[in-house]
Amino acid sequence: MLKITYKNEYGEIHMGASALSGLPLNVTALVGFKPPDQEAQSKVFSKAPGCVTTDIRDIQRTLTISGTFHGTSFDVQNMYSILYHPGTLVLDFVTGSKKIECRMITSEGFTKVGKGDLYNFVLQFQADYPYFSDVEETTVYVFERVDMINNGEDATYTFQLPAVFTERRTTAEVELRGEKNVYPIIYVANGVADAAVLSLDSGIYLKNEITGAEIDFQYTPEIGEVVRIDLPNRRITNNKGDVLTNYISDSTVLSDFMLKPGKNTIYALNRNAGQDITVYLTYHSEYVSAVF
Repeated sequence: MLKITYKNEYGEIHMGASALSGLPLNVTALVGFKPPDQEAQSKVFSKAPGCVTTDIRDIQRTLTISGTFHGTSFDVQNMYSILYHPGTLVLDFVTGSKKIECRMITSEGFTKVGKGDLYNFVLQFQADYPYFSDVEETTVYVFERVDMINNGEDATYTFQLPAVFTERRTTAEVELRGEKNVYPIIYVANGVADAAVLSLDSGIYLKNEITGAEIDFQYTPEIGEVVRIDLPNRRITNNKGDVLTNYISDSTVLSDFMLKPGKNTIYALNRNAGQDITVYLTYHSEYVSAVF
């Protein structure tokens, strides 16, 4: 069963794609949820047949939702107050959820049927960025120290002295489920008060083993400092508001460091071995369509 929600700071509108959903808005038709339309640029050469396509881009997406509504004119007015503002369209499937940012561009409105409280409606939205994404953000830890004695659900760990009580993990497998390349946001955190023993070496080195892209961040976080490497916006800051983008090496190109669809192996190296830091990344997988 499909449930659709349009929401923003002014409220939420809930729609069901089945009369059994119990929701007042019953969706009967959806248009525009397939892969987005494309725009091609091409060149034509004299005496040569056809053309040569030089570039293709996905254009903005138009989404149309049609159905019936049981309610009052007061309910319709309240929905218009929400629909007037940009918002997020969330699609909840049996197998998962996807979302897309959009705004209502045209509407045939809520047309009353007969003298009762039944309306037909057609709502049309435009998504400037044409891709759907996960509703929930995914977080993956790349570099961390793991307590082997009390490590979450693993209560079967046994040891015999001498033994290793912690394990340093420096690699993580990131599985991107969508069809589009995604720029993650990477966090470097130093939250251990007794672990700020500095060495002559400093900085964090990151590499995507699949693509070969690297980030050489030549900066040592202080105690309690969290560094945010915002790859979508090519900007590095910390929780104090300082801009640290100039601490990357000359060979680092932030626009190269992306996650590819499928498996990505991310490696992290802390050059200051005396400092206990944590490196993790967050992202949303992106999809070219919403199939239900």
